[in-house]
Amino acid sequence: MDTQARRAEENHVRIYTVSFGTDSDTTLHQLIAEKTEGASYYAADHAHLTDIFVDIFRRLPPIITQ
Repeated sequence: MDTQARRAEENHVRIYTVSFGTDSDTTLHQLIAEKTEGASYYAADHAHLTDIFVDIFRRLPPIITQ
């Protein structure tokens, strides 16, 4: 996982992680997100997922096409 996060960082790819449930490795997810200048989220249940995905969408850079 560390190798892939390093590759993403080198290629300027941001990773946004979403941990769901009590068995998630939130520490690992947070490290990956921080390494790639992304963000890490935790959803205790499905009700929180909408807010998380809206926040991720707002963080994405605009894409302009012609």
